[in-house]
Amino acid sequence: MNLRLFSLRRAAPLALAVVLGGCWESTTPLMPASVQDPSPIRGKYASVPSDPAKPASWYRADVQGKSVKLYSRLSKDGEPENWSFDRTMTFDAIAKDVYLVQSVPRDEKTINYLLMRVRDKGRELVVVTPSCNEAQARAYGATLRSNNCVFGKYDTVAKAARRAYATVEGGDAA
Repeated sequence: MNLRLFSLRRAAPLALAVVLGGCWESTTPLMPASVQDPSPIRGKYASVPSDPAKPASWYRADVQGKSVKLYSRLSKDGEPENWSFDRTMTFDAIAKDVYLVQSVPRDEKTINYLLMRVRDKGRELVVVTPSCNEAQARAYGATLRSNNCVFGKYDTVAKAARRAYATVEGGDAA
């Protein structure tokens, strides 16, 4: 299984590693309210690129019920201004401090799913965007489209997330 792993630390008050273009997707939001857990993230986060010449991406996570409204802004120096709404995120805990995240962009066209581990009381987030190939799509019960697993039911994507987590951790998921 190919997984892309991203990790960032808190910048300013908080830090966020959110790679929101994913390889697991659906055409409509699939996560039912009954499985949604309270958001493990809130406040301002920075995703700092490894190339210091490139600007940091800033995010602000505003908690609204069990979901987060995520706002973004690029900044070349210091604190970002003029936030713009980027997406809504909901969380399903699949293991201790590990969440399957449903990410619904502003245009609501393609809903992405990713795995997020919350460390150090939210000061560090590790985001994994699982890849997809023909064998994985078949094993997950998904449809393969342009190297993306497209899911039609939430229980299918949740089962795939637990499998991916167990593969990475070599342990059991909740």
